[in-house]
Amino acid sequence: MTGEQTIRCGVESCKFYGAGGYCRLESIEVLPQHNIYSGRADDETLCSSYEPILEL
Repeated sequence: MTGEQTIRCGVESCKFYGAGGYCRLESIEVLPQHNIYSGRADDETLCSSYEPILEL
């Protein structure tokens, strides 16, 4: 897919989080959580492009 897109994000601990709640990446990868079958997107999916601001 090419063209412009908007990625909204509310994860302030991610190093790609931008002002106003936008992701600064051009694209992200969304992957399924393992062994969770609730039928709810917030339970079953995750942004695998996430990287923490601070390395632990």
